[in-house]
Amino acid sequence: MRKTNLTRTLICLLVLATLFSTVACSSKSAIVGKWMLNDQGSNKGTSITFNADGTLVMDNASGMYKGPHSGTYSISKDQLTMNIEGVDTTSSYKISGNTLTIDYYDIGSTSYTKAG
Repeated sequence: MRKTNLTRTLICLLVLATLFSTVACSSKSAIVGKWMLNDQGSNKGTSITFNADGTLVMDNASGMYKGPHSGTYSISKDQLTMNIEGVDTTSSYKISGNTLTIDYYDIGSTSYTKAG
């Protein structure tokens, strides 16, 4: 009887550990890909590409920061931390279907559509 309870407990812990690791991986994998800014003004064509290895490329279509900029990113729960050319930014984010919304602390909420 005691061995059975221990076995059940170990199986439950294994299942929970698997579920937690799957959720953590799926949130990062959901963001992988190229996202186009939903702004049709002067920033039309701006994109962020999140790679599976934790790197990213932000390609600004216009303005002072025009051009591609490389960096890294990490995800913790609903927080997205991006380090682009040495500058860290942590923002809340959510993905709904093919829309990524990032709530930047300095410019507010910005939405992107997954390309392709």
